Amino acid sequence: MTAEAIPDDVRELIVRHIDSVAKLELILLLGTRSPLSAETAAGELRMAAEPVRERLEELVKARLATRRGEEYSLRSADLLPLVGRLADAYNKRRVTVVELVFNRPNESLSAFADAFKFRRKK
Repeated sequence: MTAEAIPDDVRELIVRHIDSVAKLELILLLGTRSPLSAETAAGELRMAAEPVRERLEELVKARLATRRGEEYSLRSADLLPLVGRLADAYNKRRVTVVELVFNRPNESLSAFADAFKFRRKK
């Protein structure tokens, strides 16, 4: 399967915001079990709580999640259909979705590479 088999909005979500499988699974978890604490999410994903908390905070910064006290939720119920399509794509085309996560453009790497491009004088 190719990335084109994934809906455009799901592909955009992955490219813009999901840089790890852990973050992907956290978004999916928030879509089904919100609100939840980092400890609860860590238990569900069988990960240590601190890395999970860090990924959750990244989702908050990306405006995909919110935090109230120690509990995290999707930022808005409007995200539920998109997260549902992401879950569907992940269930049906898991390898394709994971490839998208790992092959997404790295903005900081691109910016670093751009610094070394030679530009013509006008």
